[in-house]
Formats: sequence, structure tokens, C-alpha cells
Amino acid sequence: MSVTRVSPRSVHNPSDQISPVVTVDGRRLAHLSGQVSWDERGRPVGLGDHGAQAAQIARNLDAALAAVGATRDDIIDETIYVVDCAPELLPAIFGPLRAGVGQAPASTLVGVSALCAPAFLLEVKVVAALPGQGSQDRTVPADAGTEAGEPARAHETGGTQDPGTALTRRA
Repeated sequence: MSVTRVSPRSVHNPSDQISPVVTVDGRRLAHLSGQVSWDERGRPVGLGDHGAQAAQIARNLDAALAAVGATRDDIIDETIYVVDCAPELLPAIFGPLRAGVGQAPASTLVGVSALCAPAFLLEVKVVAALPGQGSQDRTVPADAGTEAGEPARAHETGGTQDPGTALTRRA
């Protein structure tokens, strides 16, 4: 049972904050409903503040994943919906969502005009590979090939690259 993260050289990857391809062999998956920034009592947190909402969403993800024996490190796929999305918001959004996480999931960022209620600026939907006996999580080494024979590169996971800059740079 393993999770493998692959970054093929011919697929532009703007940042170590995402993994272009994630495969899961022999693992149970948890599909979480979209999380918004409400607290445990259903009150919105961080009105008008993308960063504060991302931090609350990270706490909600932590609680939901813990209920099934997982952590944010087990997330393999995420979709992030952002009201009034702009490149300068990306560090405030990705900072809390990636805090304490060793491996980046496959990720889609979607700019939207509105969410279910005007108070919410972000919604994050994730899929996690549940940990199990004998499971392992790895990143394909930079000199390893993909199934198509194409070289792959590993993500660098300790860099200080600014997510906003990284996600908006050109190939």
C-alpha cells in the first residue's frame, strides 16, 4: 500500500505547494465535504480575511481527518475555491493549509464569484488516503522515470519559495 507523488518533467509544475500526479495503491480513501471557515458552533471565522479563513479551514480539516485516523499529510487531492482570487492572496491561503505538512497533494485552485454564504471567501474539498498497516508515502526520485518513460522530478519540500510567486511564474 503506497502513495506516490510524481512531477513529470514535461508537465509544468509552478510550485512545490502542489503535486501534479498522485497515485494510491491499495488504500482506503476518505472524501471530505467542502470545508468553510465556520467554527464548531457554526459561526463564521475570519470575516473578510482569506488568511484567517484558511487557518480555520485547516483546523476543520485536522478535526475531520482525525475522526478517520488521518492527518493533512494524508491528503492526496484538494480543490480550493477562492472568492476574488488574486495571486497576492496565495501565500495567505497556502500558508495555513500547508503548515506542518510534509507532502503536497494534487491541487486545483478555482476562482469563483461567490460561495454558499457571503461570509465565506474559501472552501476546500479534499480526498485523503487513509493510513494503514504497511503503508508508505513517497515522492518519485528526480532520476526515476514514469510509466511513459519520461523523466520525473521530485518535489523539494523544505524550500522557502513564496507560493504566490511560485504559482504565478511562467515556464
